[in-house]
Amino acid sequence: MIIWKNIIFYIVLTFHYYLTLLYTYLPYNPYFPIFNKLYEEKELSTNKIIDINKTLRKFFFYGTDNNYITKNPCLLRFIEIPGNADGDEDSEQEGENIDAYSEDEIKSILSALDKEKDKTLAFSIGLTLFTGMRLGEMLGLKNKFLNTDSSSIKIKNTLQRIRVYEKDGTYKIALKIKSPKTKSSIRNIPFASALIPNIKKYIELQKEKWYKNGLDFTDDSLLITTATCNCIEPRNFERAYERFLKRHDLPQKKFHSLRDTYATTLFRNGATILEVKELLGHTSSKTTEKYYLTVFPEDKKDAAELLSKLIQIPSREIVGKSPKIEV
Repeated sequence: MIIWKNIIFYIVLTFHYYLTLLYTYLPYNPYFPIFNKLYEEKELSTNKIIDINKTLRKFFFYGTDNNYITKNPCLLRFIEIPGNADGDEDSEQEGENIDAYSEDEIKSILSALDKEKDKTLAFSIGLTLFTGMRLGEMLGLKNKFLNTDSSSIKIKNTLQRIRVYEKDGTYKIALKIKSPKTKSSIRNIPFASALIPNIKKYIELQKEKWYKNGLDFTDDSLLITTATCNCIEPRNFERAYERFLKRHDLPQKKFHSLRDTYATTLFRNGATILEVKELLGHTSSKTTEKYYLTVFPEDKKDAAELLSKLIQIPSREIVGKSPKIEV
C-alpha cells in the first residue's frame, strides 16, 4: 500500500514539476486553464472545483514539507476558482432579513401586473410570486420544464453570473446556464391551474418574438429573455423590477421579497415546514424554520413559556429527593 502511495505521489509530482517550470516562465498559474476546463467543459460546479483544489493543496503541502517543491501552487493567493461572480445565487443569505408583502400589497401587485406593458416582466413577477423560484432559477427556466398538463415546473437550471479566467489570470463576467448548486434545489414546483391560460398566452407571445428575431422557439428555449431573445442579466432584471414598483406606486422591496411572500403565504395556509422546505429547495429545515417563525412568532414565545413553567415547579419535583448516603 505504501509503495503504491509513493508511486502515485511521484507521478503527480512529475506532472506538477513540468507545470511549475511553465509557471516559472509564464505570467499565469497553469492551473487556471485546468480549472476552467473542468468548469466549462465538464460542467463541474464551483464547489466541486474548490474541493478538488483543497485536496491538491493538501497533497502539495506534503511536497513542500519534504522539500520536493518550493511552492504550493494551490494556495488561494496563487489560484482563482472559476464560478459565480456574486458568491451565492441570492444576494442575501436565505432566510435572513425576511421582508414579505402583506395581503393588501399582493393585491396591488396583481392589479399592477394587469396594467404592465412589459409582458415578459409581468409574467416573471407573477410566476415568481406563485412559485417562489429564485431569480437565477426563473431566468434560467426553459420551455420544456414548464408543464401545463401537470401544472408544475421542474427546476433543473439556474442562470449565473460567472467569472471566466483567461490564461494571464484576468477574467471577464459571463452569463451561463448551470445546474443548481445543491441537490435539494432540483425540484418540482406545482402551481395553481388558474395560471394555465395566462401561461399559454405568454408562450404564444414568446413564439412570435422568437420568430421575429429569426429564431425557432424550441423546448430548450428560455422563457424569460430580452427583446432579442438573449439571457437577461440578473442585475438588469432587478433594476427593471425596481422601476416596475415605482411606476405603479408600490412599496420598494427587493425582488427576493416575492420568494419571502410565497413562503410565508404557504405557512399561513397550513403548509408544514417539510412541505415548504421542499418547495423552496432548502438544504436545511433550519432555514425554512426562519420563515415559519416570522409568520408564527408566538410559537417561539410558547416554547419560552414552557421553560418558565419549569422554573415555577419546586426544585425537589425536578431534581427528586436527595439520596441518603451511608457513611
